[in-house]
Amino acid sequence: MEENKNLILTETNSQSDYESAVTGSFFAPLSQSWSYGCWQKISNRSIRNYLIRSNGEVMGGFQLVKYSLPLNLNYLYIPHGPVLKKGLSLMEEKMLLNSLQEIANKEKAIFIRIDPWPEGLKSLRSSAWREAPSYSYHNVSFQPRFEWVLNVTQKDDELLAKMSSHCRYNIKLAQKRGVKILRVSGKDLNNYFPAFYSLMLQTSKRNGFNLHPKKYYKHLFDSAQEKIELFFAEYEEQYLAVDLIYYEGNVANWIFGGSSSEHRNLQPTFLIQWQSILSAKEKGYKYYSFGGVYNPTYPNIYKEYQSITFYKKNYGGFYINYNPPYVYSPRPFLNWLYNIRRLFKTTFK
Repeated sequence: MEENKNLILTETNSQSDYESAVTGSFFAPLSQSWSYGCWQKISNRSIRNYLIRSNGEVMGGFQLVKYSLPLNLNYLYIPHGPVLKKGLSLMEEKMLLNSLQEIANKEKAIFIRIDPWPEGLKSLRSSAWREAPSYSYHNVSFQPRFEWVLNVTQKDDELLAKMSSHCRYNIKLAQKRGVKILRVSGKDLNNYFPAFYSLMLQTSKRNGFNLHPKKYYKHLFDSAQEKIELFFAEYEEQYLAVDLIYYEGNVANWIFGGSSSEHRNLQPTFLIQWQSILSAKEKGYKYYSFGGVYNPTYPNIYKEYQSITFYKKNYGGFYINYNPPYVYSPRPFLNWLYNIRRLFKTTFK
């Protein structure tokens, strides 16, 4: 337990206590959910969950991920957190930040990175914490600064009306040309893992990006069957596209999608996305998240996302702009070396 006067951080192994602390009427980040932590353990990452209390009242919580580095080094990350259900006073903020610094020091971490949500921390601009440089955003381990989100509590015709005409046309085109949608959930998921992974492989090769290890995806199918649902676009007994939706809190998250190079003129990805949105609405979720996007207000971040952002914005919606990430480093020289390596990778990739 990390304690500092009136504000106390209590480590917890209770899923119910933790989930109560980090969920509410706000947009709940997937990366701070209990199930996300369980999923990350498959990559041999250490996960710790904390409750934030002040004068006996639960103010929020956070999930801390420990990433191992070569030479027995590590860094700590609280992805899209700490989650603060209520704003803290300046004194409480300083207590929280001091406690996080103590954790980083005890773990002998190169740095600890945070991006608080939904409340920001006014005390972050202190001598100990620095805003993370823009090149550090380009790391698969860190959560996106900007997300594209759709409110799915609207009526179907309202959702369609707010789409681009291009999007509506392609949905109707796919339907007219005979593309069908198959929904898969529960115990049937494992039977469809080979088809899912095959489409993911085809997409990664075509678009030039790397996948996680195969076991990273397989773990979801084995351990989170109550959280996920697959949508396949079918045509003449062939799977043309797949979406994996992860349901958590009040959000349906589109986290993986893949497609075949065959019959792309049938526009299967538009129809499959529409059916995924309708499913989220049918299940009673409030938001549908398309994941990370480029935001032209910040032109130097995520330029490589511009094409996929154009696709996502076809469906209507709005930006979720997370608070900027801040870093505290107990080992500044090693942190400097880490940043040099990240800058080199970003510049010359």
